[in-house]
Amino acid sequence: MKAFTEFRPKYVGAIAITCIVLAVGGILLFNRSLFASGYTLEALFPNAVGMAKGTDVLVAGVKVGSVTAIKVEGNHVVATLSVSHSVELPHHTDAAVEVETLIGIIDVTLKPVAGWSHPLQNGAFISNTSVPTEFYQLQNTAQKLLSKTNAKAL
Repeated sequence: MKAFTEFRPKYVGAIAITCIVLAVGGILLFNRSLFASGYTLEALFPNAVGMAKGTDVLVAGVKVGSVTAIKVEGNHVVATLSVSHSVELPHHTDAAVEVETLIGIIDVTLKPVAGWSHPLQNGAFISNTSVPTEFYQLQNTAQKLLSKTNAKAL
């Protein structure tokens, strides 16, 4: 048997590179969360109200993540939220879509309520959610009410 130094360097290099590529590929394939910056939560909202992929997720006014996906399920919207690993949220956490600025920039605010002994884990589902009332909804409601008003009585 030949000594290791007697093998052709090109073959040794090719084998080493192949082993490294396979090892890195295996790590990335089987442990996708290795390089993830946070954990994911899902929140069920009655509508998307201007929410989009990349919308900020806030806790107490501090950005802790972003919306990574939005999908329609029946007559509701499920938003996937990525939250930083450094943020621990209790089991009972509410989510609300809020208007952040006067020009209408939207964010998702997480509101911790209770259950600190059992914090939310990756893949947890938040069902207690709220969205702001849109102007057109107020207009439609007001129009219906005004049409039923007795003008002569006023």
